Amino acid sequence: MVRCRVYGEDKPFMKWVRENDRLPSQHADLCIAVTDVDFYVHNYMSGGSRIVQNIMLVEVKSRGENLLVSQVDTLRKVSAIQSSDEVVIGGNIVKGWGVSFVKLSGETPEDSKRIEFGRFDDSGKICFVEIDDRALTDILRFERLDLLK
Repeated sequence: MVRCRVYGEDKPFMKWVRENDRLPSQHADLCIAVTDVDFYVHNYMSGGSRIVQNIMLVEVKSRGENLLVSQVDTLRKVSAIQSSDEVVIGGNIVKGWGVSFVKLSGETPEDSKRIEFGRFDDSGKICFVEIDDRALTDILRFERLDLLK
């Protein structure tokens, strides 16, 4: 069985995965880590054109919750394989921005006294900077590329 959910409730399928004895998180021969995906942001049109697109995965931690070591390990690897300079897919130029992190002191940006945005650095460590809700919106619009590098 994989590790139980730390906070909140699983969706029925994730509950099934976590309770499945054939998907162990600790075993001599096979270990599986399961992490749900909060959301992908796909900027598929800009300036009226779909030619250049951006995509990234965003992991959100609310109520000051921290990331688990196993989750960081998995997302570091996902970020590495989903980061790309540019790939041409179906005639579109797509830039993969890997994984980004949003830490909220509350449940939403509006009820949070603190909002942090994080990215993996070259050593694989997540570096967070404090931002406001306007900067978060700009990031999700791919307008604050300085924070995505």
